[in-house]
Amino acid sequence: MDEEDTTEETDVKQPKDTPPEPRIKTDDTLHIVGETPFEYDVPAVEEFIELVFGEDVPADGHRLIYAARTNIPKLPTTVKGMKKALRSSRAKAMYFNTASCGFDDEGVLRHKKSLFKALHVLVLDDIGTKIPVADVPDDMPPTYIIESSKGNYQYGYVLADPITDIDHATALCQAASLAGLTDGGGVMATKIVRLPAGVNGKAGAKQSFPVKLVHADGELWEPDKLIERMRCSIDGTPITWSGILSGESPMAKKYHTRSSVHAQTAAGVIDPLLEWFYEEDMVLGDGGGDWVDIECPWSASHSTGNNTAGYAPIGRGDMANVRGFKCFHEHCKGRNIVDLIHWTLSNSDFLHLGVEVGNLNANDYAFDPAQDMVWNIPDGRAWKLSGFRNMHNQPLWVYSRGKDKPDKITAANAWLLSPHRTVVAGAYHSPGSPPLFEKDGKLWVNPYRPPNWSSGKPNMKHVQPFLDFLKYLVPDDDERAYFIQWLSAKAQNPRFRGTGVIMQTQTFGTGRGTLARMVDQIWKGTTIGIEFDTLVRSEGFNGWESSAIVIVGEAKESNALRDTKGAYKAYETLKQRVDTSVVKGMINEKFQPEKYVDICSSFLMFTNHLNAVAVPSEDRRLTVLTNPLKAGTASFFIGIYNWMEAGLFPKVLAEHDQWAWHVWHWLREQPVDLAMLSRPWRTDAKEVMTQVSQSPISKACRALGAYMDTNVLAAIPTSLATKAVTQALMIYDQDMRIRPQAVTASLNEVTAALRIKLTPPNGVPQRLRIRTQVIDEDEIDIPNWSVARNAPASMFNPTTKQRLSGDMAKFDLQALVDVIVDGMQ
Repeated sequence: MDEEDTTEETDVKQPKDTPPEPRIKTDDTLHIVGETPFEYDVPAVEEFIELVFGEDVPADGHRLIYAARTNIPKLPTTVKGMKKALRSSRAKAMYFNTASCGFDDEGVLRHKKSLFKALHVLVLDDIGTKIPVADVPDDMPPTYIIESSKGNYQYGYVLADPITDIDHATALCQAASLAGLTDGGGVMATKIVRLPAGVNGKAGAKQSFPVKLVHADGELWEPDKLIERMRCSIDGTPITWSGILSGESPMAKKYHTRSSVHAQTAAGVIDPLLEWFYEEDMVLGDGGGDWVDIECPWSASHSTGNNTAGYAPIGRGDMANVRGFKCFHEHCKGRNIVDLIHWTLSNSDFLHLGVEVGNLNANDYAFDPAQDMVWNIPDGRAWKLSGFRNMHNQPLWVYSRGKDKPDKITAANAWLLSPHRTVVAGAYHSPGSPPLFEKDGKLWVNPYRPPNWSSGKPNMKHVQPFLDFLKYLVPDDDERAYFIQWLSAKAQNPRFRGTGVIMQTQTFGTGRGTLARMVDQIWKGTTIGIEFDTLVRSEGFNGWESSAIVIVGEAKESNALRDTKGAYKAYETLKQRVDTSVVKGMINEKFQPEKYVDICSSFLMFTNHLNAVAVPSEDRRLTVLTNPLKAGTASFFIGIYNWMEAGLFPKVLAEHDQWAWHVWHWLREQPVDLAMLSRPWRTDAKEVMTQVSQSPISKACRALGAYMDTNVLAAIPTSLATKAVTQALMIYDQDMRIRPQAVTASLNEVTAALRIKLTPPNGVPQRLRIRTQVIDEDEIDIPNWSVARNAPASMFNPTTKQRLSGDMAKFDLQALVDVIVDGMQ
């Protein structure tokens, strides 16, 4: 018992003082594929090679064939060399390369990226085992199928025309891997795949399995069709062949890779050591598998002259976070990955390297030194650097230059020292932009994330209940069509804002809250509900301004606000929020770093009040729609609720079985008229709200403005306007408390006060107010509006001053008061 206790204490203390033995990653022991005789159908193999390559191999390119007696393919040979190798009856593992390549400077045929000539076939690996057969789209049948072991297949898609640009070829392979259609290790255009001949060769029960061709009667493929049928999308945006031809890299787009990268896995992992081998031209062949052929650093001591060794980069294979090294030459028999690391440290700029690395992918995080924050790029979330260090404090052991023993370092600090770490200027919430983007010469991280629905086609069976509900909630056909286009435009472009939509009815329980929940489900929780006071308040936290759609449950401007600030104070604040164009702002959220934002929020507001907001008649920001005067029955809403909740917790259904998925994709297919949506829809409901929402002061001032318009009067003495409105209000309501500042604020909404004084005929110099509508319609020449209000009299030409002073003399106070009182009724 005491011995057991002592052992446990020793195990706990040991990592603090003594590094553990490194986990050594090695491949299966080198073995002969098989000694049993094997009969090869050479004409069938030649016919298959002809199917894949045809006559389209570039003049300086060669078809690469691997006829391996061991479980590890060595240098490739030509088709001629293959025929010679197949004269033997010994079992071999037979492979070919998906690309044609050229000879290197020493006349050796290799599958190096630098020797690439053309991609001839796209091969999906591990179908039936790692990749279910059902995951391959039905409309993407392969040209051929090879069974490499029992129930494990390779699907080949032979290209009608080979792809000669390696970036385009690599992007095609990346799209297949990111779509989940093949293994995600090394995503390479120079991939080693099976020939339908020989045996499997890997140790175990499948070693002697005869690799065979299942069928080879499928069509040849154009790359644009392959990309289309893969249905690969990044952040909701489909990958297209035209985008690839214009320089788009699916892997770089998904993982925000900015620098040139030679090899990156489908999970986004980049091994700095493998990148260095590429830069030093030490990679002799990378077929996308777990091991990469590199030039052995000690090849000068190889007696055979063969300089090839194997390196297992991080991100590939079952031990994806462990590096490996192997060289089967007798001289290197005792060497392992630690020896390779020490050699690399002595011959490179690396400060440290480890056998085992942390589970942090450098491309998943970005450092914001201004805020001392670390951003998780895929999630769009941030942590303080101290918190990030606490979260990722797993110990790692790394070797440093000149030191035999490793030092301990945390995973977080290893990331901070990574040459592939990304540094940003800060956060900039920009809908429609990628997770990392450049603006104003700086690199920004973008916390915006679109609704992450998978791609597909909608089924109207799931869409129709939503349309039926809208038909009930928005009875007018034209108004409903406008609202559907409004939703569609938002689904198709996150930067679309449109007019603010107010839905109005005096009936309670019509289901507008139900609509709010529907919209939130369709947008996958990227909407937000706020109170009207929050919307019109200018101070406080404003994180809601980064939401896709802002929903206000009850829009109502208080009487107190109107009386103290003027009838249109809430509207004036509201129109700063509700804008049809994108506005740059700053977001201040609790416990979050400040960030810039492209404000793209659309607004959906509900109200039971006819006078919810004092909307002026010339408003260009708000559309008012009418909801039903009679609420739906209880059974109607029970049916709606049951339909909405299908697929939600706890009975979660696949996306394609959720109604919101189908509505989202249906909205994205609908035609929209952006010009129409940029203007308010003229409705009776808005006209009523415009009329009834005005306060008495506002009504009086608007009656004054209407009188000036009717009689084409461009100017009125300031004192006369104030007196006329005040007296009219006293007649309208003798108990009204009239605040001069409120009268002035309302007059400012219908007229503009000038600093200058003019003298009317038979009068004295007076300040004046001008009616801008009359100025514009009569084309009266005044200084630019940016300076007109404070401009001196010398800036007004004599004709203009004569017209304005003449109009000032045409008013009679009592007659004007009577007109205003009549206009307020």
